[in-house]
Amino acid sequence: MLDHDDRETQMHEETTTLAGEETAPAEEATFSAPTAPEQPEIAEQTEPSEEPEESEEDTEAHAAEPSPQAEELAPTPEEEQARIESEAPLTDENVAHVESQSAHDRAELAAEGARWGHVDEEGNIRLHGSGEEGAEPGRIIGKMKGKSPEAALASFALKFRQITQRVEDLEREMEAQEDKTRFVGRVCTLLGWIPKANALGDFDSLVARLQVLDEASRAQMEENLRRKEEVVRRIEELSESSEWKPAAEAIKALQAEWKTLGPVPRERNDELWQRFRGAGNRFFERRKEHYEAQEREHRENLLRKEELCARAEEHSGSTDWKSAGAALKALQAEWKTVGPVPKEQNEPVWERFRKANDAFFERRQAHFSQADTDQNENLRRKEELCVRAEELSGSTDWRVTADAFKALQEEWKAIGPVPKEQNEAVWERFRGAADQFFTRRKTHYDQLEKEQKENLRRKVALCEQAESLSTSEEFKATSEALKGLQAEWKTVGPVPRAKAESLWDRFRKANDAFFARRTAFFDQRDQDRSRNKEDWQGRLREALDRKKDQADRLRESIRYDEDTAERWRTRLTDIRPGAREQEIRQDIEGRLADMETKLGTKRSRLQEIEEDIRSIEAKM
Repeated sequence: MLDHDDRETQMHEETTTLAGEETAPAEEATFSAPTAPEQPEIAEQTEPSEEPEESEEDTEAHAAEPSPQAEELAPTPEEEQARIESEAPLTDENVAHVESQSAHDRAELAAEGARWGHVDEEGNIRLHGSGEEGAEPGRIIGKMKGKSPEAALASFALKFRQITQRVEDLEREMEAQEDKTRFVGRVCTLLGWIPKANALGDFDSLVARLQVLDEASRAQMEENLRRKEEVVRRIEELSESSEWKPAAEAIKALQAEWKTLGPVPRERNDELWQRFRGAGNRFFERRKEHYEAQEREHRENLLRKEELCARAEEHSGSTDWKSAGAALKALQAEWKTVGPVPKEQNEPVWERFRKANDAFFERRQAHFSQADTDQNENLRRKEELCVRAEELSGSTDWRVTADAFKALQEEWKAIGPVPKEQNEAVWERFRGAADQFFTRRKTHYDQLEKEQKENLRRKVALCEQAESLSTSEEFKATSEALKGLQAEWKTVGPVPRAKAESLWDRFRKANDAFFARRTAFFDQRDQDRSRNKEDWQGRLREALDRKKDQADRLRESIRYDEDTAERWRTRLTDIRPGAREQEIRQDIEGRLADMETKLGTKRSRLQEIEEDIRSIEAKM
């Protein structure tokens, strides 16, 4: 039978989708193109259904409501002029109408007109000029009709009042509307036309009022632009997400937010919409491809699980309990690595696999039901191992005791099972003793590692000093200094294994470089010296000193390499159990083989030097 935990886990895996996976929708929604730059339509995206049954239904994309018009259709300056002219034409009848008003109203209009304009000698109605000497006269805004200049000026003052009324009406409209961007066109038209209008009044004040309206509407449009740019930035970030469900929800929320945003400047509207729509489409196209790939993967998983079922059925009637049991356990482990299958096939294929496993393990359980006597004997033997392990747990002979524990562990593995109710307790007892020893050993090696790091620092410093001396021309003084560094090197303990050889090579090369230069220097000097006997004896003594120095350094190098080899042999016996145990062992054995080769070469060289020394001594 499948183990209880395995069966529970497997049933859970087979009846739910993997974490983070969703069932793909039958149809992906895409963004619809806008009918006009100011009226984009956004297709609402469909979400993957929580259950496979829902994913089989077609999901329709609902078009978003059109956005509000960016602005009302604004009249041109010519249309605005024509409208004012039609409302207050400057005719004889109109002038007469002004003259027919009450004396108070006529006087007030005439005074207002005279404040801003006048009638010249030719009957032209002009705006007041700047009043400066030599300045151009004011702009002509009309021709006097009738006989009364006051009535003509009053008529143009009345026209200005009508223009002012238009501005006030626009102010009230904008005050009542939350979306002020729709008035941008009208405000711009009035700002362009009013300074050129044929009327008499305070144009500067009126233009200032319009500029306030213009700033308000444009500020709101800029805010809309900022918010839409932020929405576009967020949806572009989401377009690359692989968190399909939360990202789709977030994009749907951004669609809804987009619909609430007002218009933006015309030159940016289409660009922002295209970016917004493109990012959404990219995400949903990627999601569609993901679900299609997931569906293919589920079908492939079904084929693999059906193959595992067939292989399990082949073992279900076996009496080779150990081999067949191991094979079925391997099939169970492989089953867990296979992902989900189509939901409608999930339960049948799992039942087939479970039935084949249960058939074998139920038969095996019946076969081993008589094994109680053997299990009790196994319990006695394991308890004896616990006693031996507890005796070893306080040892400080790390290498020997570690080997002993490994032998106990191997012996433990060789003993068969114990009664189930005793299994956990006896194992905890044995493992506790082993853990106590290996925890203490780890503390010991951690301290050793700390010391090795300090030794590494000291030896690096010695290398740097040796390297700084390697180019010196003061042969005698430098020779003594390097010998001092060599003596200090011997007092420094071991360094981390991975650094030991390279660090020694570095130190040795620095020394060798100097002594090779010194030897070359003295060899050359020997050749240049006279051949008389006294000089000859001197050269022999110098040559003898050099050879002895070479021999001493070579012997030191051999001793260092022998010490290193011995540490590696010790390391072979102290390798901690683990996944990399075999790899470490092979590496150290390879290093030992290389070291023995190097030692052989060095010993041969030492014999040659010693022979040279004997030869020189004989000549002396």
